[in-house]
Amino acid sequence: MLTKNSRRVIIIDKVKSDMIEQAIFILKGSEGDDALVECGIVAEAQGIIENYIRKMNKIRAGERAARLRAEKKKSFIPYLVITSAAMMLFALAIYAVGIM
Repeated sequence: MLTKNSRRVIIIDKVKSDMIEQAIFILKGSEGDDALVECGIVAEAQGIIENYIRKMNKIRAGERAARLRAEKKKSFIPYLVITSAAMMLFALAIYAVGIM
């Protein structure tokens, strides 16, 4: 037996985001509740989208900061190696002068 459920859907096309092209919301409730749509469901859906975009921007900013920290750590290691090698050469030079 085939049953058919119809659902009410809100599709929001004009989202102020470079990540989201379109948002689709499936509404709860029975058919014929057009008053619900008029009393703020679209605004609520837009609020949900804006909240999601804010969270994603925070995550992206955190990932960017973590990547910058990792790059700074990488640049410190060659400096440490070069400095250590220079100090060892200097110590060997002092030792060699002391022997002569």
